[in-house]
Amino acid sequence: MEKLKDILYENSDIFLGLIVIFVMLSVVSPKLYASFQLDSNPRNDIYVSEDNSSSEEEPIEKIDTKTEEVVYFEIKSGEFGSKIGQNLKESGLIDSVDEFLKVLRDSNLENSIKVGAYKIKSGSSLDEIISIITR
Repeated sequence: MEKLKDILYENSDIFLGLIVIFVMLSVVSPKLYASFQLDSNPRNDIYVSEDNSSSEEEPIEKIDTKTEEVVYFEIKSGEFGSKIGQNLKESGLIDSVDEFLKVLRDSNLENSIKVGAYKIKSGSSLDEIISIITR
C-alpha cells in the first residue's frame, strides 16, 4: 500500500499536467479546426474584403442588354476566390474554377476583387470577367 502511495505522489504532477493539456486541447481544437475549415481548398483561396472597394466607382458594368444576355452577379464582403469562382461557374459565366483562380493569380489581381453587384455578358471571356470584377 505504501508503494502505491509513493507512485501516486511521485507521478501526480505528470497526471495533473496531462489532464490540463487534455482540457486545453478540448477547448482550443474545435476553434482551430473551424478557423481552418473556411473552404475545402484553402490553397486556392483569395479573400475579398470590403476595404478594397472604391466608394467613388460604380461596380456595375454598363452593357447593351438588347443584344446580349446579361447575368447579374454579386460579390459579398469576405468571400474567398474559390467561392467567387464557384458562384461564377454556377451562373454559367466560367467553365473552370481552377482556371479562374490561376488566371487571377497570374495577373496579380487576387487582391483587387471588388465587392459589389455586377452585370456580366454571358459568353464573356475569363479575362473580361476578371477585368469587370477587379475595376
